[in-house]
Amino acid sequence: MSGGVKILTQLYYVQLINNDKGYLNYQPSFREYFLHNVDDSDKDYKTKFTMQEIKNIDERFVPFAIPVYEVEK
Repeated sequence: MSGGVKILTQLYYVQLINNDKGYLNYQPSFREYFLHNVDDSDKDYKTKFTMQEIKNIDERFVPFAIPVYEVEK
């Protein structure tokens, strides 16, 4: 936070399969990606990504990116 201005970064889920367990997740302790749901209550893995992170993983995943607010309505 700089000068009282908060900058928000848009986060995305990556839904590769059209069901509730088709979302991309990342587990840093094992450095592995896997498909599961978007429940991020288990802080051991990551479910939300920035667009740049998605592109760094695989640019082919960009069309499957869903803004977090669209899923959490």
